[in-house]
Amino acid sequence: MLYILVGEDHSLIKSKINSIRKKINILKENMHFFDLNNIKLHDALISAANSNLFADKKLNIFYNSNFLSNSNKKNNYKNNSILNVFKNDNNNIIFITNKINYKNNNILNKYIIKNSLEIKINAFNFDFIQNAITNYAIKNNISINKEDITFFIENHPKSIDIIINEFKKLSLVTKNITKSDILNNINRFYDVTPFDLLNYLMENQTIKFINEYNIYLKQKDDYYALNLLFSSNFILLRNIKILSNANLDSYKISKLLNVNIYRINILMNYINNYSLKKLNKIILIFSDINYKILKGFINNNLKYKIYMLKLFYGDF
Repeated sequence: MLYILVGEDHSLIKSKINSIRKKINILKENMHFFDLNNIKLHDALISAANSNLFADKKLNIFYNSNFLSNSNKKNNYKNNSILNVFKNDNNNIIFITNKINYKNNNILNKYIIKNSLEIKINAFNFDFIQNAITNYAIKNNISINKEDITFFIENHPKSIDIIINEFKKLSLVTKNITKSDILNNINRFYDVTPFDLLNYLMENQTIKFINEYNIYLKQKDDYYALNLLFSSNFILLRNIKILSNANLDSYKISKLLNVNIYRINILMNYINNYSLKKLNKIILIFSDINYKILKGFINNNLKYKIYMLKLFYGDF
C-alpha cells in the first residue's frame, strides 16, 4: 500500500504515521526511515524493496519526498522496472511532502500519485495539541490547569512543533505552571530573523512563512527592507542558475559575481526548484511590490502579506 502525507507539521505527521502503522498491523521494529535529502530516491526504493524479500510486512517512510512537488523530470525513468518495487504486497511506503505537483508527467510521479492514498495533514489542530500537552503534563508530573493550557496555545505561533517544544522548555523551569509563567515565556520568545523568513520563502513553506512573519512583525515593522532582501536573493539565484547552466562551478560563479562562496553554495541548493521563467516572474512580482510600497499603495503589513501570497499561490 502506498500513502502520501501532505503537510509540514512534524508532530501531526508522526501521529499519522503511527496511526497507519497500527491500522495495517506492522510492528515498530519493521519500520524503516529514509531521508531523501541524504539518499537518492532510486537507492532508497531499491533498499526498501530488498528489505522485504524474505521478511514480514514492512513500513517504509520516505521523508522529504520533494520529487512529488518538483516541476522538472529529473526522476523520469526510461523504463518501468523501478515500478516493480511497489508490487510486493509486504512493501508499504509512506511518502511525505509539503505539496504535490499533479502536472509532473514523469513515469514514477504519475504512478505514485495514481496508486497512493493521499492524506492531507491539517496545519493546526487545537484538540490534538491540547491533548498532547495534557498527556505530557500528566506523564511528567507537571501541574497546569485546562484554562492555562488554552492560554498557552493561543499565545504561541500556530505550529504544533513550536508549541510542544516551548511547553517542554517551560516545564524545565517550573513543574507548577501558572499564567504568570506563561506570560514570562511569551515575553522571552525567540527572535525571527529576515533570513529565517527568506529560507521559508525559498523552500515554499507557506505555513511556516506566515507564522514566522507574524512574529517578525512584533519585533520589527519594516516590510520595505524585507522586500529588498527577498528581491536581491532571487535576483542572485537567477544569476547563479544561468551560470550553473553554463557548467560553471560554485567557485567560478563566486569569482564572477563577486559574492562569498558560502552564500553561493547555499543558494545552489535551490536552483533545481526554480525554472528561469519562474525566477523572472518572481523578480517582477518583487519589483511590483517595491513600486507599490514606494507609491503608498502598500502601506501596512497586512497588505504586504497579501501580496506575498502571490509567490506561494501564483501560477508560474
